[in-house]
Amino acid sequence: MKYRYVWMKMAAIAMLMSGCGTTEPEPIPEQPINGQQQNSSVTVQNEAASGDAAEEEQALDAADILSPLPDEFSLSFAALQLEELQQGGPDEEWTLMRSIPFGKINKHDAVLSIYEENRENEMLPRSYSGVLLVNKTSYWIRDVSSSLAVDNEEADQTRLFQRMLPGQTRYELIGGLELFANGPGRALYLIYDHEHNRLTSFESWGKPDFIDLDGDGEDEFFIEFQGLHLSWPDLSILRVNNGVIELSSSVVDPIRRNQGDYAALIRDQQPPLIRLSNIQNEEVMDDYLYLNGKLIRKPLNPSP
Repeated sequence: MKYRYVWMKMAAIAMLMSGCGTTEPEPIPEQPINGQQQNSSVTVQNEAASGDAAEEEQALDAADILSPLPDEFSLSFAALQLEELQQGGPDEEWTLMRSIPFGKINKHDAVLSIYEENRENEMLPRSYSGVLLVNKTSYWIRDVSSSLAVDNEEADQTRLFQRMLPGQTRYELIGGLELFANGPGRALYLIYDHEHNRLTSFESWGKPDFIDLDGDGEDEFFIEFQGLHLSWPDLSILRVNNGVIELSSSVVDPIRRNQGDYAALIRDQQPPLIRLSNIQNEEVMDDYLYLNGKLIRKPLNPSP
């Protein structure tokens, strides 16, 4: 009797469960926590605004590259700081590598001798000095290029000019020689001051030359930088203004629009042209003539 009662109870429970069935609880909709939904919307808006700003900046950069340059502008000149060449001879421990004739200075023969300096530590790179001998007076030039220690006819190791700077009779550009650097182009230029009978110098980057830039029959002295690493080709012009030697900054500086702006001298034109362009868009070129410290745009259709 007892077992029959248990069996009937279990059967009743089974029928109750089969009749009611099983139901899963409905999911509770996820609610934003601490304004999460609002912050997400703000983030999307900020990203869209950042994208618009980037596109606008790119458009402005492109407009700068393509924006027209002025028809003429003045170059920026500053007084050139000349330093008197230091007198001094070689140390006894230095090794003479070679001697190079260096023209005449105040009517006396000049000879440039290149020495390798003594190295206390063999792990250090070699260093070289020059000693310029003029009329029994020696001048010490430190940190000259190692290329000067080797006789190489194809290399522009030294440049002799022996020419008066334009428009005066006081300053004579003797020449230049290459100095030590992490790339070609750094040079020391020697200028003799006939009024005070002294030998002076200044440093610059680039290759120097004389050329008639304005077509007036008198050559101007300029230094043309060929470009190195992330520095683009450029040009500087030297002049004598009221008895003072002045050197211009980059001809691009007064109208520079982007870091990639550069200048190049076009020598096959008469008079030569100074071409301004940008590495990002070299199809856009502006050609200028040099005249009295200014660059003036070349006429598209010059009058005959």
